[in-house]
Amino acid sequence: MSMSCGLRPVVYGLGGLVCVLGLLKAADTHAQSKTERCMARVVRPTAAVEDPSSVLRAGEVFGPITQVQVDRRNGKISYCAHGDYCYPSTNLEFMSPCRIDSVAQPAITPGDTEWIYAPR
Repeated sequence: MSMSCGLRPVVYGLGGLVCVLGLLKAADTHAQSKTERCMARVVRPTAAVEDPSSVLRAGEVFGPITQVQVDRRNGKISYCAHGDYCYPSTNLEFMSPCRIDSVAQPAITPGDTEWIYAPR
């Protein structure tokens, strides 16, 4: 499934999040999804948001995705896996159906810089 939404694979800002959530919901039209099924393929080499020395190679499989983070300052979206880092959504594409909550989880601290969404 392509993550283009007419914007190429680049997904930024709240409009991009709506696009991503719409694609994720569309991917789940024919099958009920569970977190274990939220797998993504790396389409080009990408460094982790938290540690640029951790790089996924093109063709690798990442997941299952356990969080979708949206940076409040710049709107960049990243996908995270439990026990792993978060990687920019622009370099990943979903391989399997995945549903993401449409409401962000409550902020843990007032200074949080991300909105966090969870698969369900």
